[in-house]
Amino acid sequence: MRQLTVKRDRKLTASLMNVKIYVTDTMVCDSLINGQSCRLLGTLGNGEEKTFEITEDACGIYATADELSKNYCVDMYRLPASGEPVNLSGHNVLSPFMGNPFRFDGNDGEEAKAFRKESKEKRPKSIIIIPIVAAVTVIALAAGGAVVRGLLSRERPQTFTYGEMNMTLTDKFKVDNNATEFKHLYSPYESISILTADSGENNLPADTTADKYAELLIKAGGFKDAELSHTDGGVPCFTIESKQTVNGKEKSLRSSVYIFKNGNKFYVIEISRQSGQAKNREQKQLEWIESVAFNK
Repeated sequence: MRQLTVKRDRKLTASLMNVKIYVTDTMVCDSLINGQSCRLLGTLGNGEEKTFEITEDACGIYATADELSKNYCVDMYRLPASGEPVNLSGHNVLSPFMGNPFRFDGNDGEEAKAFRKESKEKRPKSIIIIPIVAAVTVIALAAGGAVVRGLLSRERPQTFTYGEMNMTLTDKFKVDNNATEFKHLYSPYESISILTADSGENNLPADTTADKYAELLIKAGGFKDAELSHTDGGVPCFTIESKQTVNGKEKSLRSSVYIFKNGNKFYVIEISRQSGQAKNREQKQLEWIESVAFNK
């Protein structure tokens, strides 16, 4: 037997989701992944590293999300026969229509590319797997209310750019430079995540509207209590409630999701804050959304 160590780099993408690690095994079968008999080695949380025992024979290492999406939200790393310890690393990439899959670092060989292409073709065409970026920590959850109110009383307009999109927020927002796969900004009260999706790359008809895309997000996300509505300016949107633990305490978060379409790209803007503060900031939030403009 040899030692396999797998490290999952800490990322905001799919941060609440565990990744299951499998090895091909003809004797013990916990799951069939793309027709291969595989044995479950264990799971990795965000930023976690674990060591497993595997065969010294040539084998494949698989990283999946769950049983439902194992044949398309998956990556495979081929290991040659050897008795030497192996160290692998990787992280989840932002690909909403594929379930934000885990990708092994340095896994760019022809076999890996062919495997990913084959897996992509097995994705159900009628749904989006994991559409919404999980709400990230709202800085104000751990701050004193009086302090926060003092900070926000001196807000000034400031425009932020993401790709072709411009959005006027306030100078209290900071850019999270650790978010490499989507834009993330935060203020003492709000957390804003912005991601894009190309209709062509995700097998959507070119005439898919922002309204239709919003409906797909609601359906695929299983947001049973979410209802599609529109701002006064006609922007499709919906609201979801979630829980998040901050400093050992569970907080209720309210996330408003707005969808724009520019050319073949959809822009999804998720604004999250503590539920009890939502009404106090609702008008300002709508002003931010109405400020959205595109360069072309």
